[in-house]
Amino acid sequence: MEVTKLFTGFHSENIVNNRAWYCHWKRDGKLLVTTGEDKTAKVWRFSQDGQKLRLITQLTGDHLRTVRSAQFSPCGRYIITASFDSSMRVYEQEDGEHFEEKHRLDGHEHEVKCASFSSSGQYMASASRDKNVFVWQVDEDEDFDVDSVLQNHTGDVKFVVWHPSENFLVSGGYDMTANIYRYDGSDWVVHQSLGTIHDETVWSLAFNHDGSYFTTVGGDGRIKVWKMIRGASEAQHKFVHLSSITPPDSIWPIFTVCWDPFRNLFACGGGDRRLWIYELSQDETITLIGQYEHGSDINCIAFNPKHPNVLSLCSDDGEIVLLELKQ
Repeated sequence: MEVTKLFTGFHSENIVNNRAWYCHWKRDGKLLVTTGEDKTAKVWRFSQDGQKLRLITQLTGDHLRTVRSAQFSPCGRYIITASFDSSMRVYEQEDGEHFEEKHRLDGHEHEVKCASFSSSGQYMASASRDKNVFVWQVDEDEDFDVDSVLQNHTGDVKFVVWHPSENFLVSGGYDMTANIYRYDGSDWVVHQSLGTIHDETVWSLAFNHDGSYFTTVGGDGRIKVWKMIRGASEAQHKFVHLSSITPPDSIWPIFTVCWDPFRNLFACGGGDRRLWIYELSQDETITLIGQYEHGSDINCIAFNPKHPNVLSLCSDDGEIVLLELKQ
């Protein structure tokens, strides 16, 4: 598979604090939100010809420190940002291309590393340096209330990721472990603890399009693929380790992973300044099918949900890049 660059932009014009941390697509594939060390989130429009991004608005002046992540809600009306200032902000899209702050969410004692909506939009989860995972419920008035505080990690929690169709939530971080939670009808409980799954920090996790597989990447430079074994009920579903991979010539941490929204392909990248693309076949063989060399540490990658051959990338040098995959 050939990987070519379509577009390069920059999250920030700031020469010093210019690291780009995160990128996330709106479900219709038309907008991309990016975050950075410059304390802002920025929204870009994907061109109709599928070749470039155009900056349309900046979410600025609200956070006091680095904005570590931002995600669109499933309905597309909202963006939630998570910041090292220990707060989160919820922005609502007004007329056209304008987003207005709707909520400030507090509760974490330290840096918030990630905030993520469930597939239904009914819940939101946040992860923090305070070692806690908060599950928030979004009520009928679109207000956010803390539903549960999960204290199952012994170190910074780097991410929270929802299953694409069921109410499973997964967290992981500095303690090298990952936990899977579910709602049991009255509270959020640990459905399954995967224990120590990497030899260093678990940096990121991503599900495939139907949630039957997920991939974790870590500070040990390893990629691990997991499979969901369905039981008679949601409470009986189990997640088992399928395969471990060390990318060729990899010596540095892998920070980010994402799955193609239509095919069983996943991409990952990190401190080696390289993007790897793997294919999971029907017999569950995993094959490296493409690579891309980048000029800086890769912090986040995301497939466009409507244009499966387009991938966004953001990196330590502040670049926001669009890549195209060609067979």
